[in-house]
Amino acid sequence: MKNKFNSRYGILIILIVFFILISSLQVQARKGVGIIWHAEAALVNEKEQYCLTYGIYNPWDEDVVAIPSISDNFKDIVIEQEVDKTLIKAETMHEAAIPVKYCFKTPKVYEEDCLLFNSLICKKECNEEQKNYKGSIIIKEDTTTDLQSGGSATAFAVAAPLELIIRCNAHSRDYSLVYLTVSMIFLVIIIVHLYNKFRKPKIDRYKEKLLKLQKKIDRTKGR
Repeated sequence: MKNKFNSRYGILIILIVFFILISSLQVQARKGVGIIWHAEAALVNEKEQYCLTYGIYNPWDEDVVAIPSISDNFKDIVIEQEVDKTLIKAETMHEAAIPVKYCFKTPKVYEEDCLLFNSLICKKECNEEQKNYKGSIIIKEDTTTDLQSGGSATAFAVAAPLELIIRCNAHSRDYSLVYLTVSMIFLVIIIVHLYNKFRKPKIDRYKEKLLKLQKKIDRTKGR
């Protein structure tokens, strides 16, 4: 009899502990998101903006504001970022994932042969090996936005792997700046000449013309 009581008591304790654990897990799982991605690599041009789109869903019971960011591996290769905060409603399932866009710009990573100031009249031959960078796109909770939901303040983050492949675009030397500079010099010379020619009063210009004509007549008579 005593053994049966101890056995029932032990089972009851196990059930209570199990219930507490399940309840705790449910409380912890009230907030979070999942991430959907369609590619793990992106081929991008240096010094150009590139955008990636990820699907974000939220099967839990609290609204969250998600914001994309990058892992530390990309800190040196991303010089500009354009991110949008996106509200992901509670109970947004996988098939109804919300698109979240992350745009960024890469710096110059391949060497150029330039004639002026290391940046003008340049050519690029792309003799270097292609440069790849591996890291992650991270979707995290924006804790600065107050949704007034009264829920947990615990922040979350999920990540998708990404490899950035920087394309090298070879090009010949660009002399357009030289052509533009020469054209501007000729234009300035023409403007100065016209200004000097027409700035005098008409009477003075006529006198100069008559003087030139007289000299021409004198030369003709001298022959």
